[in-house]
Amino acid sequence: MNIDRCYLLLGQFNRAYQSGDGSDYYQIDLREIMKGLYDKYNRFNLKLESYASRTSNSGTLPYESQFLQIAGFNWLSGYDTNSRFSNSRCAGIMYFEHQGGIAPEYLLGIVYPSDIGTLTFSRPASSKMTMELFATTPEIETKVSPLFGNESGNMLFSFTGVPDAFPIYRPVTTIEKTGQLVLNMANATALQNQNLALRWKVDLSKLIDRNTYDKYSKFALVTKEIQNNFTAISFSGYASVTLMMSGLDWFSPSLKLNSTYTGSTSWLNYHQGPPTALSIISTSSSDIIKETFIDNIFYKPSSPNVELTITLNRPYTMDLTGVSSPVQPYYFLFNIVPVE
Repeated sequence: MNIDRCYLLLGQFNRAYQSGDGSDYYQIDLREIMKGLYDKYNRFNLKLESYASRTSNSGTLPYESQFLQIAGFNWLSGYDTNSRFSNSRCAGIMYFEHQGGIAPEYLLGIVYPSDIGTLTFSRPASSKMTMELFATTPEIETKVSPLFGNESGNMLFSFTGVPDAFPIYRPVTTIEKTGQLVLNMANATALQNQNLALRWKVDLSKLIDRNTYDKYSKFALVTKEIQNNFTAISFSGYASVTLMMSGLDWFSPSLKLNSTYTGSTSWLNYHQGPPTALSIISTSSSDIIKETFIDNIFYKPSSPNVELTITLNRPYTMDLTGVSSPVQPYYFLFNIVPVE
C-alpha cells in the first residue's frame, strides 16, 4: 500500500497570532510537514480529519452552525464558499450547543462529507506560508469575531500527495496483510495517577505476518476505533481530548515541536521521542465510540519489541487534561498496514 500522507496538529499552542477581525493565523512549513513528499508532488489534498473545541465564540440561539473557513493556499478544487472572502474554502461545518449564557458553550460536533471536505491545492513557490482560519455563520457573510474567543480548538489536518494522473479525492484502497493491535487499560501501565498517561509493551512481530514484517521498512498505524466509558469521570471544563502517542519512529509526527510551539512541555516527559496525534475526541457525560481513519506512518524499529505511550491532552495548552477522578477504561483498535 502506498500512503503518501502526513498530518499536522494545530491549536492555540502553536498559533502565530490572532487578528482583531476574527482570524487565527499559523506559520507553517510544508516541507517540514511533508518531508520528501513536498518535492515529489505538484498538488496535494488538504482535509480536516478531526476537530474539537471547548467554547463557541458567539450566538444567541440554543443551537448554532458555523462554517470553518481556511485561506492561504493555491486552491484548485471547489467553489468559493463566501463571496466576501474569495480565497477561502470551507473545511468543515461546526455545530454548537449554547448553554444559555453559562460558560462554556460546547461544540457538539463537526460535519464534513468525505469528498466535499477534501480541498486540493497546488505546491506553492515557497514551502513557508501563513495559514488563516476563521468562521462564518449561515446568516451573515462576515467573520465571527473572535474565532472561539482566545481559545483556538485543536485541529488535525492531513496532507496527501496527489499524482497528476489521479483524481483529487482519496481513493478507496483494498488493504491486504493487515495486522491488528488492540490496546486497553487492562494491559496498560499507568504512568500517572489519573490514568492520563498510559504505556503498553507490544511485540510487533506477533501482530504482523512475519514475511510481511521482514519485507517492508515502513508501516502505517491506522487508528480505527476509540471507545471509552465516561460515566464515572468528569473532565474539568473541557469537552475534548487530543490523544497523543509515542514509541514509534514516526515518518512525520503531526505535532511540530519547533519554534512555533508555545504550549506546555511537562507532559512530554511521559513520552519516549516525538509524539503524534491519534485523533481528537469530544467528551461528554455519556459513553463514546468514535470511528476514524488516521494513518500515521512509522519506520520499522530495530527490535519488534516496543513500548507505546498514549497521553490525554487538553486543547489550547496541550498539558494533560483535568479530571475529577481517574479515567475509566479506554479501548483502542488499530490496523497496521505495510507501506510501499
